[in-house]
Amino acid sequence: MNKKLLAAALGVAFAAPVFADASNLTLYGRLHTVLDHQSTDTGAASTGGNFTVQSASSRVGIKGQEDLGSGLNLVFGWEVQISSDANDAGNGVTGNSGALNDGRHAYLGFKGAYGTLTVGTQDGGNETVAPFYDLASTFAGGLTNNGGPLTQVQSDISSDDSVLAGNQRRNNSFGYSHTIAGVKIAARHSLNGTNNASNNAGATTKENGNRETEVSAAYTIGDLMIGGALFLDDRQGGTPAAANVENGYLLGATYKMGALKLGAGVQVNEYYGQVNGDDSETRAAISATYDLGGGSQVYGLFGDGEDLDGGNDLQQFQLVYSYDLSKRTRTYVGFQRVSSDPIAGGAETDVDNFTVGLRHNF
Repeated sequence: MNKKLLAAALGVAFAAPVFADASNLTLYGRLHTVLDHQSTDTGAASTGGNFTVQSASSRVGIKGQEDLGSGLNLVFGWEVQISSDANDAGNGVTGNSGALNDGRHAYLGFKGAYGTLTVGTQDGGNETVAPFYDLASTFAGGLTNNGGPLTQVQSDISSDDSVLAGNQRRNNSFGYSHTIAGVKIAARHSLNGTNNASNNAGATTKENGNRETEVSAAYTIGDLMIGGALFLDDRQGGTPAAANVENGYLLGATYKMGALKLGAGVQVNEYYGQVNGDDSETRAAISATYDLGGGSQVYGLFGDGEDLDGGNDLQQFQLVYSYDLSKRTRTYVGFQRVSSDPIAGGAETDVDNFTVGLRHNF
């Protein structure tokens, strides 16, 4: 009997460090489902519309860190897309309810006194963020976390689905973040390739043809935050298409006055060549969020700009009311209109979304 007790005691003793390490691991996720009605009008023609239930960027993930000593920590994270319905709004995912789908971030890196450095698939949810996209999202504000039909900022810098846009997720990339003298800095360099075989298949496909570099900086003074971001596209082989964005610039600010928070951002995209008579486009958006108290908020956004590669002048309007059932559960109702007016003349196209959503974080 004594031998059995001794063995049990030793087992607990040796297992203790394992459980201690496990305490640094966090399991988290989000279920986000919407009922959406979309209709499209072009001139006098209308496609009408139908209601559909969609999963809006639902996900599950793990993240954690390990103390390596001397103020240095190993950090890691892995996140996958899940679907709370067979349709997944804005992510191209269809299939059985609850299915796991790869395609979100997965990273590993170090965090210490000199900042955080990570490698892997980077996006706005990992330790070093997506510099251009995340700052644009800060200026745009919002109550729906850029998920589903009521997306404030698109995840492609040249998108024609919203005014402000930046590249969200990039694989084969390195990320860095740090705060220096109150300035929050983030940077990301993406090789954009997939593997050695495809990257070295020929001169025009080297690293999928391009590398991308992004840098952002933001400084907060009391209730005022000001910031800017830079995007650089470096083509590694072949001749870039005129409509590819070569450089992107973003400037903006947010200001909080009691229950009211204002945001504004201006984005300039420069193309490799002439597109619809010009080689650069300017986009701008303003936003306001007002806390009504008791868990209620109201949000509005207006944006205007050029979409040269789409051949349109672009406008975006959004109005959302939300109510928090708890700290982790939010329900909301909102309307968005994205209008595209052809630069060369023609009928304007209006895409309207009326959306009711329920989001739970765990």
